[in-house]
Amino acid sequence: MSFKHLLTRKHLPSSDPHNQELVYLKRNLQIAIIDDEEFPEFNSLRNAGYSPVHFKDIDSFDQLLPYPIIVCDIQGVGKNFGGTGQGAYIVSQVNELFPDKYVIVVSSKSASLKVTSMISKADKKLLRGNSDEINQALLDAVKTMGSSIERWKRVRKHLIEQKNIDLLDVWVIEQEFISSVNSRDKSKIERFIKNHADDMVKGLLINFISGLIFT
Repeated sequence: MSFKHLLTRKHLPSSDPHNQELVYLKRNLQIAIIDDEEFPEFNSLRNAGYSPVHFKDIDSFDQLLPYPIIVCDIQGVGKNFGGTGQGAYIVSQVNELFPDKYVIVVSSKSASLKVTSMISKADKKLLRGNSDEINQALLDAVKTMGSSIERWKRVRKHLIEQKNIDLLDVWVIEQEFISSVNSRDKSKIERFIKNHADDMVKGLLINFISGLIFT
C-alpha cells in the first residue's frame, strides 16, 4: 500500500453519488435471458422499457460481458459446456466470473440437491410463469445494478469471502474505486487494475469495471 492511499483515505458512500433515473437504467442495463424456449414475459418487458436480449443458449461466457442482469433457466441450456449441470452450471460460473452481476434463476421444475448447490448464490430463484415475481425481481435487479456502489460491494464480498484476498489489498482497490466514482473517471481505476500483480483479481476487476456506467 502506498502512502498516497493513507493520506487521501476516502469513505465508501452509503449510496451512489450519481443516481440515474429508473427509466434511464431500464433502457441502459441490458438483461440477458438464457432460455431454450420462448420467454413468456419478453415482450411485456420490452413494453415496460427494459432492454432484454434472448439467448436460446450460450457457447462462451464472454457473451454475457455486456449484461449486468442474467435471467437463466436451469433446463435445456448450458449444453455447450458438457456435464449435467445445464443452466445451473451457467449460473455457478457467472457467479464466479462476474460476481457483480445480478442473477435470476427461472425454472418450471424443482431442483435436485446438486443443482440447488450450484445455484445457491443466485439473487432470486423463481417459478416460470410467475409474471408478478419476475417483474419485481427485475425491478430490484435494475435498482441494484444501477448503483456502482452496490456492484462494488458485491465484488468486495466475493474477493474477501470466496477468494480470501488480503483485506488491506481490498481496501486499496476500494480507495481507487471511490476516487473513480467521485470523479466520474473510469480511467483512474483502469490504470490501477492494469498494474495489479494478481492475475485472478485483475480479471475479476476488469470484468467489473467494463460493465460500469460513469456519467
